[in-house]
Amino acid sequence: MVLKSAQSHSSRRSCFGIQPIRYFLDHGADFITGYPFAEAFAERIRTMLGPWRECKEKYPHLAPQLQEQADRALRYFCFKDDLKWMSL
Repeated sequence: MVLKSAQSHSSRRSCFGIQPIRYFLDHGADFITGYPFAEAFAERIRTMLGPWRECKEKYPHLAPQLQEQADRALRYFCFKDDLKWMSL
């Protein structure tokens, strides 16, 4: 939702303070459909790593889908030959 509403690259980055993300996740935001974590990782939004890990722990039945999002981002950075982001 937040990713789709932002218009520019810089405005997308500014939307990702940890408190708003946790608020949305705690209030039922869909973090599977549309691969929002994969999109955030591809945009190099590091603050999403913590919420991604927390979701994996809190919702173990969704861990495979969450891991798929991380795998998508990893494949993206491999394609881009971006060693820094491949290592995250």
